[in-house]
Amino acid sequence: MTIVNKRAILQPMLDKIELGWVIAKPDPLNPCDIETKCIFQHPVGYREVNIAIGNELFRLGKLDDIENLMRPAIQASERRSPLA
Repeated sequence: MTIVNKRAILQPMLDKIELGWVIAKPDPLNPCDIETKCIFQHPVGYREVNIAIGNELFRLGKLDDIENLMRPAIQASERRSPLA
């Protein structure tokens, strides 16, 4: 199995979709985590996106498919109160 640094793939996509997003998961200490859950956070407006991205998309280099999963989730994210 090929080990893929998901963070290195995801951050440029996040920046392309909308600046300011950071990756909470996969963790910086384990950027090749096999868990499919990804968490993106935007500190302005306290927005958060939880999304599952299949490992096979990373292994096969299906970057367009990954971005097509991320984009609508990010665009649909709603601002929330910092106390929520």
